[in-house]
Amino acid sequence: MEHAKKLLEEIGMEGERVEMVFISASEGNRWAETISQMREKLKELGPNPLKQNRGSGK
Repeated sequence: MEHAKKLLEEIGMEGERVEMVFISASEGNRWAETISQMREKLKELGPNPLKQNRGSGK
């Protein structure tokens, strides 16, 4: 996972944008909490910096 984070940083994205969490199918509450935490972290980080730099061309 650290390698993936490092690669993201090399291309101009925060490594914090990727996480790997092992959650059992029986851990529904833990899954919901993990998703909520990640959503909040992404809100704090803001929009994808690579997408912003591309402009409006698709």
